[in-house]
Amino acid sequence: MFTPGTTPDAPYRYSVDNGGGCAAQAILTISTVPHADAGGDTTLAYCSWDYPDPLFQHIPGNPQNGGLWQSSTGVTFNGTLDPGTMFPGSFKYIIAGTAPCLNDTAFLQIAIPQAVDAGQDSSIVMCRDASVLSLKTMLAGTPDAAGTWADVNGATVPDVFDPATGAIGVYTYTVPAVLPCPTLSAVLTVNLDVLPIAGLDSSLVICANGGDTPLFPLLGGTPDVGGHWLSPLDSTVANGILDPSTVISGGYRYVTIGPGTCAHRSDTAIVDVHIDPLPVITFTADPDSGCAPLEVTFTNTTDPIYVGNSCVWDLGDGTGTLDACASFTHEYTDPGWYHVKLKVTTPQGCTDQLIAPGSVLVDPQPVSTFAYTPDPPTAGNNNMVFTGTDPHAVEFFWTMPDFSQQEGQQATYTLPDKIADDYMVCLSVRDRYGCGDTLCDNIHVFVDNLWAPTAFTPDGNDINDVFRPITTDMAPEDYNLRIFDRWGHLVFETTDPEKGWDGSGKGGGKANSGIYVWRLEYRPLHTADKLDRYGHVTLLR
Repeated sequence: MFTPGTTPDAPYRYSVDNGGGCAAQAILTISTVPHADAGGDTTLAYCSWDYPDPLFQHIPGNPQNGGLWQSSTGVTFNGTLDPGTMFPGSFKYIIAGTAPCLNDTAFLQIAIPQAVDAGQDSSIVMCRDASVLSLKTMLAGTPDAAGTWADVNGATVPDVFDPATGAIGVYTYTVPAVLPCPTLSAVLTVNLDVLPIAGLDSSLVICANGGDTPLFPLLGGTPDVGGHWLSPLDSTVANGILDPSTVISGGYRYVTIGPGTCAHRSDTAIVDVHIDPLPVITFTADPDSGCAPLEVTFTNTTDPIYVGNSCVWDLGDGTGTLDACASFTHEYTDPGWYHVKLKVTTPQGCTDQLIAPGSVLVDPQPVSTFAYTPDPPTAGNNNMVFTGTDPHAVEFFWTMPDFSQQEGQQATYTLPDKIADDYMVCLSVRDRYGCGDTLCDNIHVFVDNLWAPTAFTPDGNDINDVFRPITTDMAPEDYNLRIFDRWGHLVFETTDPEKGWDGSGKGGGKANSGIYVWRLEYRPLHTADKLDRYGHVTLLR
C-alpha cells in the first residue's frame, strides 16, 4: 500500500517464487509531486469605508504563494480587497496543480456592508421667527435617514426644529451601526438670534423744569439696550434724555432692531409724556416806592390757572417768608432797595419763582440839612450862600433872618457885618414822595475886635510894662507882630500871641523913649485870609 505524502518515493521490487526455483521480479519506481495548496476556506467582513486589505493573510492553513485571485464578479485582481470599490461575495484563491495533481482553490466569503453616514458637523444661526425646519438638512454631507437626534440635554428629539421654542446649543445626530461598520454621529450647533424687545409701554408726568430725565428706566419689562428714541415729531431724542423745558408732550417711541439674522425685525415701546407747564408769575407792589416807613400792598396777578397750591413770598427785608395767594400789606421800616421773590406751585405740583430785583424802593425820611459859605461869616465877608444837602429832598423852602422866603436848593442872603451876632436861618424840605423836615440854625457873624494901647511904660512896676495888641478871634499859628523905629528899622518881632514888646532894643539894651510904628499880621478864626493892621505906640520912660 503506497500512501502519497507519507510513503517515501523509491523503486519498489515485486518478486514471485513458485517453489521450483523459478522466481520472477519486477521493479516499480514511484515518485510523488506536491499537491497544490490554496489554504482553507474562510469568511470575512469589511465596512465599505475600510482601507484596502491584502486577503492572503486571512487564508487559514498554509496556502502557497503565487496563486490567482478572482473577485466575486470573476475578475482577476491582485489579492488586495478595496471595500470601497469591490462587491461582496465569494472570492477565490487558486493554486495551479502540477500533473498529476489538480488545482486547489480557497474560497473567501466576504461581506461588505455599506458604512452608515451621519453627515458632517455643521452650525446654523437663525432668527427666532424662522420657519420650522429639518435639522438633518442643516448637516453637511448626505446623512442617512435612519439616525436619531439628541438635544442639548441629551434627550431624544424629532428631526423637526421650531426656532421659536427650540433651545440654543449642540444637537447630535446618531446613525446606528451595521456591523462591522461602527455607529456614527454628527453635531449641529444651533444659535438663535433673539427677537428685539423694546419693553412695555409707560407714561411720565413731569413739570417743565423737571430737569433732564432718562426715558429708558421708565420702560416696563426687560427692554434691549442700544435702541433709539423718537419724539412725537419723529426727531431723534439724543441719548434718550428728555429735557422737559424744550420738548412737547406726546408719545416718545423706543425702537429696537433685532441682532444678526433678526435684523429684519423691530419692536417699539411708547412712553406717553405729559409736560405740565410752569406758572407764569406776575405780581404788583403798590406803592413800589416811598419814604420810610412804607406800607406796600402786594397783589399776586399770576393767571388763576396756575394758582391753587402755594404762593410763597420773600419780601427781601429779612422778615421771613409768607404763604399768601391773595393780596396783603407789608410795612418796610428801613430805607433800601428790596428784592421781592414769589414762588408759585401749581395745582399739578410744578414750582417756579419770580425774582424782581428792586421791586420796592424805600427812601429815608428827608433831613433838612444845609451848608453855607462863608463859614463863618465875618465883617467884610458876609454875603451868604446857603445850600440844601439832603440828596433825597426835591423841594427847598428858606426863611431868612428878616423872615423873607426863598425857594430852591440854594439861597443867598447878606448878613449884617457891623455887630457880631447870631442870625436864624430856617430850611424846610420835602422829598419826591411828599415827606418833609424842617431845620432852623443860628448863623454867627464874627466881627474883628482888635485893641492896641497907644503908649506903655516899661519901668518894671508891672503896670503897662509891655505893648501887646489884643484880638478875640485870632488863629495863633498865623500871628506876626513887628515894631519899627522912626527910621523904619525893625526893633522887635514875635509870632507868639502871648508875648509883647518890653521896650528892649534890637541889639539889646533899652530903646529910647519916643513914637514907634507897630504892624500886626494875623488870620481871624473861621477865615482863610490874613489881615494886616498897623498903628503907633509911644514908649515912655
